[in-house]
Amino acid sequence: MPMGCNPQQQQQQQQQREQQQQQQQQQQLEKKKNRNKNKLETKKKINKRKESTKNKKKNEENNKEEGNNNKC
Repeated sequence: MPMGCNPQQQQQQQQQREQQQQQQQQQQLEKKKNRNKNKLETKKKINKRKESTKNKKKNEENNKEEGNNNKC
């Protein structure tokens, strides 16, 4: 009997293919989650930097104004 005609073997091969497909889908999902997580973290870092820069500029302006007020 040719090997390709064995129904039990065909069923096993089909199950293996399905398992591999599920694993690949799971891996792709994990990669996507990680990419999204990294994007979010990067956005947070950028926003922190922007906020920090904004605060720094405000402080510098306030210090200049205080210096001008002290001259009087």
